[in-house]
Amino acid sequence: MAGSRVLTDRKRLREALFVPPYHKRQLTDYQLEWLKDHFHDKENSKLASALNISQSTLHRFARDLKLTKSEAGMRAIKKRQAAQIKKVCEENGYYDSLRGNPPCAAALEATRRLREAGFVPLARLKEISPYRYRKCMKEKAEKRRLLISKERRRIRFGMEPQTRLGKIIQQKPFSRKANCLRYNMLKKGYILGDKSFDSDERWVIYYDCDTIRSAIRERNAVNCGFKILPLSVEE
Repeated sequence: MAGSRVLTDRKRLREALFVPPYHKRQLTDYQLEWLKDHFHDKENSKLASALNISQSTLHRFARDLKLTKSEAGMRAIKKRQAAQIKKVCEENGYYDSLRGNPPCAAALEATRRLREAGFVPLARLKEISPYRYRKCMKEKAEKRRLLISKERRRIRFGMEPQTRLGKIIQQKPFSRKANCLRYNMLKKGYILGDKSFDSDERWVIYYDCDTIRSAIRERNAVNCGFKILPLSVEE
């Protein structure tokens, strides 16, 4: 008997702690009456927050109850939303950017605080709406693909690239032989130039008084396209 009583108590506890999914949520009679009274002139986000349900669940109840927004309610909702949007745009400097003016100090300070707190716009968008995040990333990838194609055509016809990405595409990547040669020369005391794609020292190798020089090694480096130069010492 004791064992069955323990199982029964556990079952009751599970039933008490069980929270049904949003698509199976049910509202009480009082909540349904409250929804009928306020749906016509209140924002859906506020209604969903007050009832502790998602907006899709709110739409389901609205369809079942055949609730609609009234014209006066929609005008009031749009007026409140417009005022809120105007306030946000003034605070973050959006209107100033449209006029060609730099954002105000308050907007820059607010942005800095958000960044320091760990706010990442794309991460927040992915959290709020995975569909919009995928759409945004797809558009960014398409723009980048078109830009790369455009810059490659400019390079093919002997024109200067217009963007930093084009300068990166213009640079010849290191071959396996060149990478091995750079590593071996570094062990002998040579000073390697900056290997980033937009650097002028990408194909330059320096030597100083402490370098163990080798004519054969330097000739191989020149054949790979490197320049061997003495390291200038500023007095």
